[in-house]
Amino acid sequence: MGPDPQITADLLTFADRAVARGALSVAVDALERAATLAATDTDRAVLLLRAAELACNLPDRKTKTAALLDSTRLLDLDVRDQARRALLEELAGLRPADDPAFTRTLIDHALAAQRAGECGLSRNLLWAAALRCWMHGSTSRLRSWFASVVEDLDPRMEDGALVLACLQPIERGRAVLRRAARIREQSPFDPVQMSHAIAIEGLLGEYPAVVAAMAATASHIRDQGRAMMLARFLSVWAGADIWVGQWDRALDNSQECERLATAIDEPVWRLMALGHRIAIAAHRSQNDQAEALGKEILTDRHLTPYLRAVAHRALGINALTAGRPQEAFDSLARLFDPADPVYHYCIEPFTVAELADAARAAGRLEEARTILDRLEPLTAHTTAAAFHISVNHARAQLAPDREAETAFTTALATPGLANWPYHRARLHLSYGQYLRRSRRISESRPHLRLALDLLHPLGAVHWADQARNELRATGDPSPGQSALTPQELRIARLAAQGHTNRAIGQHLHMSHRTVGAHLYEIFPKLGISARSQLRKALDETLAAPPPVS
Repeated sequence: MGPDPQITADLLTFADRAVARGALSVAVDALERAATLAATDTDRAVLLLRAAELACNLPDRKTKTAALLDSTRLLDLDVRDQARRALLEELAGLRPADDPAFTRTLIDHALAAQRAGECGLSRNLLWAAALRCWMHGSTSRLRSWFASVVEDLDPRMEDGALVLACLQPIERGRAVLRRAARIREQSPFDPVQMSHAIAIEGLLGEYPAVVAAMAATASHIRDQGRAMMLARFLSVWAGADIWVGQWDRALDNSQECERLATAIDEPVWRLMALGHRIAIAAHRSQNDQAEALGKEILTDRHLTPYLRAVAHRALGINALTAGRPQEAFDSLARLFDPADPVYHYCIEPFTVAELADAARAAGRLEEARTILDRLEPLTAHTTAAAFHISVNHARAQLAPDREAETAFTTALATPGLANWPYHRARLHLSYGQYLRRSRRISESRPHLRLALDLLHPLGAVHWADQARNELRATGDPSPGQSALTPQELRIARLAAQGHTNRAIGQHLHMSHRTVGAHLYEIFPKLGISARSQLRKALDETLAAPPPVS
């Protein structure tokens, strides 16, 4: 059949309707059929590339996208369509992940697209190239050159902020976070612009803001049927939740991300989800599980330098919560050495608090102070909360006794610290330990109690045990409001939300009979006799203690 404008138009309308209801595979087939009826090579290329863009979100995305792109190779593509094809090759994972030459190819296509007036395409190409730099730990020289290219293209940082956040997250932190704040102020209902703001904040460590916006954003992406984008956003959401102490939701989102990434053959994002699971297990002292997951990720052939650093950081934390501080310090210190294979420029700023905790436990304060001295000046370049909280924690934990009081007071006064319960709890624990070491017993107790009451619900077993032991050492007769074990607390919360024993069992991977046995133990601990009393009992049991700043 030759060209037929009417049938082609009908197929395009049909494809648009399919996209609107999330039926992307149907839309791809319609566009591919329309391409065979196109009157010119230019029209055919446009339709095939549009089909390939949608195919990137399908379960068989690599095979389908590759076939569609191959169909364009004999066509005479203009500058715009050559750039689109290169971008789609990257999005579908059809190019070697660690090839710096292709990173430069993407940048060259971006510059050509910009000259052709295709600003949106240029922005997407630059973002794809920046993501490569981030994931594969490109050299400082390449990243600096790339950043200068972006500055020349976008001196007002209207569109380049996300790219610069990837390339130089600390050095450009203050400026790009201002851009994210402007997006939130000017375009709060624009899902594309808001996704940029969320990505910037996720890269730079403004995790409470990310968490606050994620539910609506992920729902919008889910409704569109864009599996690849959804997998990426679930990973960002899980990473942010780990920082703000929402570990149950982080685990759920990590597992969904892993399933999605496996289904669409996105190995990098599958490993990102695996890295999050290692971190959650490590924070909860599920040490054997963390070790097993660590071996899995470190032996995967799709491991990238960034993912290696993520896994190494989580395993260092795991050694710390397993009570092996010397091993933890040796492992975490490698993340601060640019010559070490596990080093990554995006990881070291957010690891210094854990390094300081390991240094205090291992008696290696001077080594950690040397690292902190190098990082502290960088705080002037960014307002990112995660970096400032980490540095303030390390400064207090590593301070000589004569300076510790001031350092802890400053750290506890960090704006917004209440939104970071895990880090707030560890800071109060460290301060309480310092006060007890200084024989200021009565002053230490409120900090230790607050630490325990924050840590116990999270399931942060190692740190909760430390707080409990410190309280006992002060002679405190009732250390905290922590009658329930972490597992019991999770079951009680789910039951209070109205879930059945069977649903709770499926969620926590246990039988409904085991759930019932746990509830049998939970009721007397909370002083109740009926399921309907759970919500009120939990509210009372986990109510905040008297304020401690």
